[in-house]
Amino acid sequence: MQELIELLSEFLNGDERFQLYFKPVQNYGGTSAKDLPLYDPKESFKVMSEVQKRAHCYFPTSTELLSSLDPMGSVCYAGLPNSFAIGADGTIYKCTLELDEPLNQLGKIRGDGTFDIDEDKLTLWITADAKDDRQCNSCILKPTCQGMHCPLIRIKEQRSPCPPLKKGIRTALELVTVYAGIDIKND
Repeated sequence: MQELIELLSEFLNGDERFQLYFKPVQNYGGTSAKDLPLYDPKESFKVMSEVQKRAHCYFPTSTELLSSLDPMGSVCYAGLPNSFAIGADGTIYKCTLELDEPLNQLGKIRGDGTFDIDEDKLTLWITADAKDDRQCNSCILKPTCQGMHCPLIRIKEQRSPCPPLKKGIRTALELVTVYAGIDIKND
């Protein structure tokens, strides 16, 4: 990764319009995905953060990491009421990862361009919040995700969908302090 960071730095020649934000490769299913050499999900954020720290020496602060700490910054687009994905056949979806999931197929676009949406399905996606979830209500990250990091997990699995940020919050905060130029000591 260090070689890639240096190569990109040289190629982009200090152009501040570019930022690097690393994300771990994840298994979203499929037959070939079982053979991918992936980090354990608990380790992936830590590894990604270490690489991001190295990149900071060459590139400006990643706004994606910083914005994930903002209120609603870790909410999935599928949980937002004004976010839809439209298939080539006019099918309306909330999530771009689970196109075959019947709960994700909300309806179709009519010939006049208006939406024909199953309101009950839509309601599942945009109101699957954490107001009655004890785990979410006691979490310091609730303002960032509102229990909507992945509405599909909450809908299908009936469990709290924690963002990867939660598993690596200490590392994320260390990164933020590096970006801000603040020197903190580990305790």
